[in-house]
Amino acid sequence: MLKRVVGPIQLALYGIGTMIGAGIYVLSGDIVQMVGTLSIFVFLFTGFAAALTAYSYVQLSRWYPLSAGESWYVHKAFGRVRLSQLVGGLVVASGVVSASTLVRGIYEYVTLFVSVSMPVVILVAIILMVLLCIRGISESMWVMSTMTVVEILGVLWAISTIFPLMSQGHTLSLWPVVPENYSMIIPAIFLSFYAFIGFEDIVNLSEEVKKPEKNIGIATFSAMFVTTLLYVLVCVALLLAFVPSNFPETAPLTSLLLSVYPNMGGWMSCIAMIAILNGALVQLIMASRVLYGMSSQGILPKTFGYVHNVYQTPVVSIVIVGVIILALAQLFPVKALATVTTFFLLVVFCLVNVALILIAHRENRKINRFFPLLGALICVSLLFSYFV
Repeated sequence: MLKRVVGPIQLALYGIGTMIGAGIYVLSGDIVQMVGTLSIFVFLFTGFAAALTAYSYVQLSRWYPLSAGESWYVHKAFGRVRLSQLVGGLVVASGVVSASTLVRGIYEYVTLFVSVSMPVVILVAIILMVLLCIRGISESMWVMSTMTVVEILGVLWAISTIFPLMSQGHTLSLWPVVPENYSMIIPAIFLSFYAFIGFEDIVNLSEEVKKPEKNIGIATFSAMFVTTLLYVLVCVALLLAFVPSNFPETAPLTSLLLSVYPNMGGWMSCIAMIAILNGALVQLIMASRVLYGMSSQGILPKTFGYVHNVYQTPVVSIVIVGVIILALAQLFPVKALATVTTFFLLVVFCLVNVALILIAHRENRKINRFFPLLGALICVSLLFSYFV
């Protein structure tokens, strides 16, 4: 049995850590390049769309505070074991693919300090994460909370460089919107969903959270509000500081800081590495808890549910997830991994929204059906756009 040691503040920082680690330090620059000033709208819309699905997660977690939440919700709604296994598999797949994306993203920052091969960086990072996860959820959460605070301060530091630029007489203005920007809105929204991956991970810690019926909702919506605000501020800062012709190809926040403080790039690169590592750690924890939860529910073999006698963590699941992350991170580029992760999760989000409607109807529970219905429609629309 897992220990209930996680409070609402740690839980919110857990969600913020994975969301800003994934989006701000890895993909925010890509989205600004794709749609320019419309990136502000893209992140606001994606934050709203993700919040609709978060509503479904929070409602269902109050009724069923379990690990492998999505798998159980779908099982309760549809009564199909195979479908539950598919959903659980997609959640685990999204976690390991996302973690692989982030671990691979660390490499470009590490090489700013030392000359080392990518396989070595990836291997060392994953070994450290696996050992920390095995050591215990309490220790992992304190490490992640500390890293998340550092991430937030780093983002705010980068954003604040706009004020010295203004005082130096730079003319700052948002980019003009061109027709090409409109044609890229849907692909940008699809990719930006990756930037909000993490709110759904909060549910999968339900068996380790104090008072989950109350704290999961508080943590989820607090994390989403803070994350959306940070994304918008970063977009505004990047748009004001650069013009399309000189926009940095990699590490845009580090480049933003260097434009004002030429000797501080190393510090921002360190913060970016912490952010990326934190996001990968969250995904490792989430995926291992889903495997543990599916084993507890009889959907997977009992081996996946083995809990260490001393540390009370699902050791077998943690090691299996770590090995899969290692393999994927060695094989595929960042943007391809991010796209696959988004696709997997949009399928899961759609099913979770529908599950809330079906369960509430069947059990005569009061909910606002508009939110899950609109959330499901947005997910289906984005999935359809992927194939068009």
